[in-house]
Amino acid sequence: MNNNNIELEFEETGCIICKYRKYTTSDTILWKNTKMHFVICQKCGLKYMNPRLTKKFYDSFYKNMFWEEKLAGDGFSFNDFSDKNIKKPSNIKLDNFGPHSYRLISQINDVIQLSSETKILELGTGRGGNLGLIKSKHNCKVFGVEPSDYVKDSASKQFGIKFIGSFVEEFADNSSYDGKFDLVIMSHILENTTNPINSLLTLRKLIKPKGYFYIETPNLYYHYHASNPYHPYIFSPETLELILKVTGFNVLRIHCERNPSNIKTKPNNDSMYLSIVANLGVAQQDIPNVNISKLISEWDRGMSLMGVKYNNESCQMEKIHHKRSAIYYILKKTVEVIRSFIN
Repeated sequence: MNNNNIELEFEETGCIICKYRKYTTSDTILWKNTKMHFVICQKCGLKYMNPRLTKKFYDSFYKNMFWEEKLAGDGFSFNDFSDKNIKKPSNIKLDNFGPHSYRLISQINDVIQLSSETKILELGTGRGGNLGLIKSKHNCKVFGVEPSDYVKDSASKQFGIKFIGSFVEEFADNSSYDGKFDLVIMSHILENTTNPINSLLTLRKLIKPKGYFYIETPNLYYHYHASNPYHPYIFSPETLELILKVTGFNVLRIHCERNPSNIKTKPNNDSMYLSIVANLGVAQQDIPNVNISKLISEWDRGMSLMGVKYNNESCQMEKIHHKRSAIYYILKKTVEVIRSFIN
């Protein structure tokens, strides 16, 4: 499946957090024969697509094409960085969930006691891996919001997920589920929305007064694939925490490397992603200014640690061939073997 001829719809936009209109240009990507540009807000540091694909386009795309392309291996990729071996699964094995699901459980177990009485809603359920793992371990009551029937049907049958909608916006004027959930999950979804502020304000009212919110996104500093057509917004630790605070969440803990200069080697999964556990609080009014030059410098450094660099002319990520890297690897492995014999 390759829908390169699909008609793309764009609209001009500004920073969704601070409403500031001035920005610094960042990278450009190429998708379906069309260039897409990312910029960085000069006030708060939010990275976003501008012009941005419209909500109408994204709604149709996520409902009808995203999972079909992804599971067929035809989704967006930078050169040879994509997983070419991806296969269309009929089910997810309970002993083979991804690291996102296990990281989610480890984070929320510290703040909420999960049980058969716990009501959990996930926005953007996808194939149901997160809720499936939680239900298998704690038998919680699990609910989902997912636009794609392609994955929704199998997730419902396999994991017993009750789907109550397709998009979070449907609950803006619907009070049926207000204050119903002990935990709301948004894992790798906020960056896919066209209005993260409205999405957070809407899902906020679905959480019980003493409930919790878990969110995970790619980390701007270390995830080379974060700039892609599915992500109108890309968050750093600072901007993810900021957008939660301005929408009335109290951040309890943030799991990531907050200082890029602390990482000296290739980042792992814990560095590539940001996760936050929050509860309901009072909206923050002030928006701090950030050092844009430092932010861009740290992003460049993060990409270098990942072994890639961005080429704006070709709109592609390119591998960096560091000198002595192969020799260093051989020496490192040799030392490890010698040590194993000595010990």
